[in-house]
Amino acid sequence: MQLDRFFLTLCLGFSSVACWLISQSVTTAEDKSACFTIPSSRQVVNRNHPCVSGKRDPNLETVQEILKRGRNLCDSELYQEAITEFTKAIDLSPNYHAYILRASARILVKDFQGAANDYEQAAQLAQDRGNFDRAEFTQNLANETRKSI
Repeated sequence: MQLDRFFLTLCLGFSSVACWLISQSVTTAEDKSACFTIPSSRQVVNRNHPCVSGKRDPNLETVQEILKRGRNLCDSELYQEAITEFTKAIDLSPNYHAYILRASARILVKDFQGAANDYEQAAQLAQDRGNFDRAEFTQNLANETRKSI
């Protein structure tokens, strides 16, 4: 029982630190790519922004904007609202950072099952991209979080 309480304290501390560290990496990422056309379909695409006719559609939010709003809500201790924003980002583009951020917020509202599921999704994404160390670390977070359930 003491170990569970220790882990919970460690996990909550980690979530705050992870939330901040990940937010720094997402915030400082620069979008240097331009829209381009896939020759076979003539579809205009961009890795980071929705595009229309070769230009970014100003009416559509980017995943980075949504994650930033979620981080700001987390900073304001509005964790449930932050979870909603992180979910929007995941719906637009499932990615490691969004799952980690949502898992961190879920831990803060004591949704350990949801957090463990998010850590597992993040681990799978890392594994799929060949980042095996990150995948193993994140899977260990999922396993340890499940022990708190």
